Amino acid sequence: VHWRYDFHLVSYAATAIFCYVWLVPLALWAALKWTTQTDGHDEIETQQSTSPTMMSLFCLYGYSLSIYIPVAILWTIQVSWLQWLFVLMAAFVSGAVLIFWLLPALRKSKYFLILVGSILAFHFLLATGFMLYFFHVPDTDVAVKVSTTTVKV
Repeated sequence: VHWRYDFHLVSYAATAIFCYVWLVPLALWAALKWTTQTDGHDEIETQQSTSPTMMSLFCLYGYSLSIYIPVAILWTIQVSWLQWLFVLMAAFVSGAVLIFWLLPALRKSKYFLILVGSILAFHFLLATGFMLYFFHVPDTDVAVKVSTTTVKV
């Protein structure tokens, strides 16, 4: 099997990570800001004490993606079931880190389960996309054509 490099994949990966780390936390920040339930106390004080800042979400998402550095190295092992196991592991660990640190804010949201499910789903989609686009080599079963000839002597 001949290996072929493609430098464009590096820019695709960087663009995907950059967009993911900016757009998903921004959407989560907006969702938390507008769905947080107040318990009747001072609304501004409650909002500030429970809702994470946009910058803290950017940082948290960036750090949560650090699991993909060793996983990207492990994805080079071309064993399909092992690659999928790494997808599940990376998405779960990365999502669990986010949910653990955001749990106080998530619990105050009216859409707690939807937000938790969205965090895990987006991480699973990111991990699946990376594995399939950058590391997965499809099986190449070459059909062998057998032709027989008869020779009359």
